[in-house]
Amino acid sequence: MNKEQLNSVIHEALKNDTRFIGVLVKMEGFEKPEIIINERENFISKLEYYNNTYDENLIHNYSPVISIIDVAYGNSIDKIQSMLLGSGLIWRWTAFPTQTEQTSKSIAESLKSINKRLEKH
Repeated sequence: MNKEQLNSVIHEALKNDTRFIGVLVKMEGFEKPEIIINERENFISKLEYYNNTYDENLIHNYSPVISIIDVAYGNSIDKIQSMLLGSGLIWRWTAFPTQTEQTSKSIAESLKSINKRLEKH
């Protein structure tokens, strides 16, 4: 997973009027990754935070032992937990079944739109 994919998944969650996003965060020294869940009202702020705090490969800029390894969205916390812990790396199947030139253009346009929204805040 990389930053462009994370941005795209969060944009899809916004577009689909989804209630929650969840990220799976791996941290050195912990036996299992942690799940961080945010409600829709925080999507834009969280996206801005992730873009400012993580590099292109979603490794934390100030603590390289922390990384985002997966993301999911849904309307229930149980669904997100199941997606993130159940079948693994869900973003590949939900947001990126194939990578085409049109998909890339759509992602770029989505990111521009999100950035414009962030500038207004």
